[in-house]
Amino acid sequence: MSELCMATEIVLVPLDHLQDNQKLADFELLNNQHIMISKQLSAQEINGTILIRELEECKSNYTRVREHFQLHDVMKKEYFILTARYNTLRKWLSFYDAKSCNLSVDGWIACRGKLYLFSSDKLNWSSSRDVCISKGADLVTITSQSEQDFLVSKIKETHWIGLNDLETEGHWVWVNNQTLSETGVQFWFREGPREPDNWKNQDPSGENCASLGDENGNFQSWFDASCKKQKKFICEKKY
Repeated sequence: MSELCMATEIVLVPLDHLQDNQKLADFELLNNQHIMISKQLSAQEINGTILIRELEECKSNYTRVREHFQLHDVMKKEYFILTARYNTLRKWLSFYDAKSCNLSVDGWIACRGKLYLFSSDKLNWSSSRDVCISKGADLVTITSQSEQDFLVSKIKETHWIGLNDLETEGHWVWVNNQTLSETGVQFWFREGPREPDNWKNQDPSGENCASLGDENGNFQSWFDASCKKQKKFICEKKY
C-alpha cells in the first residue's frame, strides 16, 4: 500500500469516530429534551387536574350561592306576606281593643286586661286612693301611649292618677313604686309653663300629686297639683 493510501485511512478513522460522538451527543440532547418535555407534560397534567378540581369547586360554590339567593328571594316573599298579615291582624286587634275597651262590668270599664273605674265624686288625692284600695284596686298607673289615649278619651275634666313625689321632691313614682324611667313613658304638659312646676302659691307644701288634665281643659297631659285639691279620680285593677 502506498503512503498516500495509508495517510487517508489514518484520517478517515478519526472522522467516523467524531460522527459517532456527534450522534451520541445529539441522542443525549434529544433524550434530555424528551425527558424535560415529559416532565412538563406531567406537570401540566397535574395543573390541569388541579384546575378541573378548582372549576368543580367554583361550580359547586356557584350552585350554593344561587340556592342561597333563591332561598333569600323565597324568604323575602314570605317576609312581605307575614308583614301584610301582621298589619291586618294589628288593625283587627286595634278594632277589637277599641270595642272591648267600652265593655262595662259593674261600673268598671274593661280594657286590655285591666279594669278602670272613673269616679263621679271629687276627693283629695289620699282619699281618692283610699277609695280605690277599698275596691281592691289603686289609683291608675299609666304605662303606655295606648293606655294614656284610652284614659284621655274617657274624661271631660281633670282626674287624679297614681303618680306623686310625696317622699322625695322631684322624684316621681307611681303607687306601685315604679319610677317614670321604669315605665318608660311620661306625658307632662309642655305647651305652656313646663310641668311639673311645684307651684306653692295655693299650698305652701307644693304640688306633689299628679292629675290627668287640668282645670283649663288640657286633658291630653299630666299636671302636678296640690294633693289637697278635690278632683275626680281613676281607679285601676287587673282582671
